[in-house]
Amino acid sequence: METPLSPVKHPKRALIAGAVGNFIEWYEFAIYGFLATIIAHNFFQLQGESALSGLILTWASFAIAFFFRPLGALVFGRLGDRLGRKPVLITVLILMTLATTAIGLIPTYATAGILAPVLLTALRILQGLFAGGEYGGAVALMTEFAPRGQRGRYGAWQSLTVAFGLLAGVGLVALLSWLLSPQAMLAWGWRIPFGLALPLGLVALWLRLAITETPDFVRQQQQRVRAAPRQGCTAPDDKNYFPGDRARHAVVLRRLYLSGDHARLFAVGATYRYESGAADCRDRQCGLRIDNYPGGHRQ
Repeated sequence: METPLSPVKHPKRALIAGAVGNFIEWYEFAIYGFLATIIAHNFFQLQGESALSGLILTWASFAIAFFFRPLGALVFGRLGDRLGRKPVLITVLILMTLATTAIGLIPTYATAGILAPVLLTALRILQGLFAGGEYGGAVALMTEFAPRGQRGRYGAWQSLTVAFGLLAGVGLVALLSWLLSPQAMLAWGWRIPFGLALPLGLVALWLRLAITETPDFVRQQQQRVRAAPRQGCTAPDDKNYFPGDRARHAVVLRRLYLSGDHARLFAVGATYRYESGAADCRDRQCGLRIDNYPGGHRQ
């Protein structure tokens, strides 16, 4: 049995397996946000509604995923504590990848009518649920596999892959907008970034299938089994699932507040501002404008 100080096998493999799912999550965030005008035209140009109304509905579908992320984090975090990090992370990765890929396959409003925006919104909700389970579970996977004294360094890769995923998504949209005409981008080019989530997800799945369960989870399960004869039950104590002292609750609430403020700055700076007049012509169609990042401004 491993002790808390014993070396962990294949920590770098586990690091990559955990980080790649977060990369896919934020890659999808980028492509959806920077293709917002095209998505609005294809899915939310409802009869009698203006282009602005369609864009507002697109941003609503963009935002709705964030409302479901906390629920996904609670549900899949609880399952991860009960069933293990590996099986839960494999499950959320598969479901998140399928939901993202499906966005690139569903029919538009011109083909399916009102069913098109309904399907798109449903897929965005599912993405939010699965992404919520992915983020926290991946952090647990990476830090619990980290060598002694390197948990902070390994956990930092979760934030690094946010930047990598955004850059990959924006870069791909930029490349497609350069290679394709605006008409082609509007008709079918926008589907390509969503379709590429499938091979990315398969690579991530292969990496996660190759790792073992985290040493910390295995150790906790062994401790529960040893404690079972004294307690008369092998199930975890639900009363201790959430910390009982007020200090920890205060820390959790503070972190939730700071995370919300960070998300507001992130979304507004990286995706929304270009829609408010900071881009024009072909750039506006594909959501590309360098000065839309936080701190950027229109000359």
